Amino acid sequence: MLFSSSQYLHDHRRFRAFTLVELLVVIGITGILIAMLIPAVQSARESARITQCSNNLRQFGVSTHIYRDSFKIYPHGDLTGRFSYRMAPGLKTLNDRAAYPETWGLQAHFKERKLLDEPGIWFCVSQPEWMQEYKNTYAFSIASVLKRRNVVDSRNVLWVWDNFSLKPGLSGFIGPFSSYNIAGDKRIYPHRREGYNALWLDGHVEYKALDNLD
Repeated sequence: MLFSSSQYLHDHRRFRAFTLVELLVVIGITGILIAMLIPAVQSARESARITQCSNNLRQFGVSTHIYRDSFKIYPHGDLTGRFSYRMAPGLKTLNDRAAYPETWGLQAHFKERKLLDEPGIWFCVSQPEWMQEYKNTYAFSIASVLKRRNVVDSRNVLWVWDNFSLKPGLSGFIGPFSSYNIAGDKRIYPHRREGYNALWLDGHVEYKALDNLD
């Protein structure tokens, strides 16, 4: 069967490639869709991290009440070193060769009593890199109210939270160290929503947004 030249040209045009303009339009639309999708994916990932972090804090709350039932007192500042943020036990202060192994802190105190020694539970992946190096990213209270055997208004007593305001206390030292406070304009809040998770002494956990901080 023979094809005429006009029929050949007609079929050839039917299957022609994209023009440059059409290709640019497709690329532009694809780029817009990707740009719209990335923030949604990041938001979903951060929501998952916030949930994971709050679950860690709930485990701290359970362990705290097990501790309270066993020892009839809360782990107060005299027991944890009178400084609210400590690196993971066994680490030495970075760039300090003379530092003793870290033995102070809530994590070390719990570990010594075989409480809450699960890998990764003291670590929030949303924290900045400098804090992740210390293998512990949670600060804890050293308030005198913790020395009471019975805390009446435990729902309003802040206990453990995502650290955003303190550098870690030196290994082998008790503290307190006022110079270890991070200035307000240099603080980095751990979550993209600019806030932090907080555990209260009664065991409940709240997410505190930056515009609602005390």
